[in-house]
Amino acid sequence: RMVFCCWSEVIIFRIAIVIVNNILIDGTACSGDIIIPNTVTSICGYAFENCTNITTVILSDGITTIASKAFQRCEKLNNIVIPKSVDTIGDNAFRGCWALTDVYYKGTEEDWKEVNITAKNKELLAATIHFNSESVPTESTDNSETTEGSESSVNRGDVNLDGEISIADAVLLNKYLVGSATLSDMAKKNADCDADGDITSSDTLKILKYIVGSIDEIK
Repeated sequence: RMVFCCWSEVIIFRIAIVIVNNILIDGTACSGDIIIPNTVTSICGYAFENCTNITTVILSDGITTIASKAFQRCEKLNNIVIPKSVDTIGDNAFRGCWALTDVYYKGTEEDWKEVNITAKNKELLAATIHFNSESVPTESTDNSETTEGSESSVNRGDVNLDGEISIADAVLLNKYLVGSATLSDMAKKNADCDADGDITSSDTLKILKYIVGSIDEIK
């Protein structure tokens, strides 16, 4: 399989989505809650068709097109976050998504009216649209008792503070970046994997590189 960039390579190996030239072309092996990286500009037709194990999809800012049949028959999909940047949703994009109850749209109601939603998307249109919504509401976790610590206790990459560095840390960090999760002060220190004072997608990439063995340590 041809790989066009390191970010795509990591995603193909660990999170089962394939991105080519900023187009997500296959995510059918995904399950549970998924976050589409902010490098993606378009969801290809059939990309998630018949993917019956996904429940929540968070589309990052910058995506403009959800092509025809992109999420067709994702029967357990119940929440999706759609950025204001989306201007086209193709026919049958959400056909057969019977469990879809809530759409969290980052723009206004007027912005939503301007989106070109083509035929056979009644499941999408029947869902409750939450306007000006940045993320799916989640139950906040208070880690205040377990995350207090000094700089000497920083364990870069251990975002969920469980003492290990795993794919769960990358997922939590991505959720934080798109606004669907919060981090305690200690977790933020651990999330700054390149120690530059900012938490960005490059920190997620560093965790993933560590997981797949392309780097020996995070520091």
